[in-house]
Amino acid sequence: MMFGQLTNLRSLRGIILCLNAHSNLLYHLGFKINNFTLSTLARANENRDYNIYQDLARLLIVEAQKLYNNDNDFRIELDGAVYALDST
Repeated sequence: MMFGQLTNLRSLRGIILCLNAHSNLLYHLGFKINNFTLSTLARANENRDYNIYQDLARLLIVEAQKLYNNDNDFRIELDGAVYALDST
């Protein structure tokens, strides 16, 4: 699913088509198979705990805070913290 987010693919079918188009390179991404099926990805997505995405978002927020901690060009006075995550 991260591959779909990073490549801006909007459907499971699109992810499958893209991965299978580059099946000879899948081992570089850590996959041990050469051909994906829609049912396999759908089942994996169904069983995936959403907390993995929540944890990734928290990690990215911490990294962004480190990068922009001393950047005064974007300093805005707000009562609380605001974060926007964009996949593009």
